[in-house]
Amino acid sequence: GARSSVEHRGMTAQQNAPQIVLGTMDHGTRVEQTTAFRLLDRFVEAGGHWLDTANCYAFWTDPSGLGGASERVLGAWLRANPGARSAVGLATKVRQDPLVAHAWPESAEGLSASAVRAGLDGSLERLGVDHVDLLWAHAEDRTVDLAEAVAAFGEAVAEGRATRIGAANHASWRVQQARDLARRQGVAEWSALQLRHSLVQPRPGTTVPEAGHKHLAPDDLDHARTEGLDLWCYTP
Repeated sequence: GARSSVEHRGMTAQQNAPQIVLGTMDHGTRVEQTTAFRLLDRFVEAGGHWLDTANCYAFWTDPSGLGGASERVLGAWLRANPGARSAVGLATKVRQDPLVAHAWPESAEGLSASAVRAGLDGSLERLGVDHVDLLWAHAEDRTVDLAEAVAAFGEAVAEGRATRIGAANHASWRVQQARDLARRQGVAEWSALQLRHSLVQPRPGTTVPEAGHKHLAPDDLDHARTEGLDLWCYTP
């Protein structure tokens, strides 16, 4: 039921070994709360640290047609385990949550400054925390000026509502452009990448059926190694 991810810290041999990250996409929908609690308990008991969710999880399986179920389950688990917050890293995402039930992608929130702020507001409320340890831009939004999105994510860090920020399913050139913009703006840079990966590689030019997913490519790996970015791989 739970999706897992692999995190390579900084992509160098001298740094930490890869970790398993517990993906919680189906918690609250296909994985009911009691089972989700058992998975979370066991993950932490086994030494796991990072929990990965998104504000849109999982609108496509929730009868409501809206996201939020996964974050609500995580929030309930944190309330039931008062010491857990200091033991785990919370990562969530904004960009894909539908603003109208059963109307995706046309009502997806996007990455405007107001959307990033509102999305994070909702996530923090559902999780019951004052900050997340990593906030992801879930996918690109070419309808919004990149400088606006960069400023909005930088603001989340400056306000202490996110410790770090990262880009999921973005082209490597776009991530680097965002990092250059952040330097010019004097705000926090995206310091992590999250991409789909499989040991069985697709044929060149093959697209995945899930809209918004991007496969790890050699350029992405080179980018992460060169810039010292953390790399998270999902559906490994």
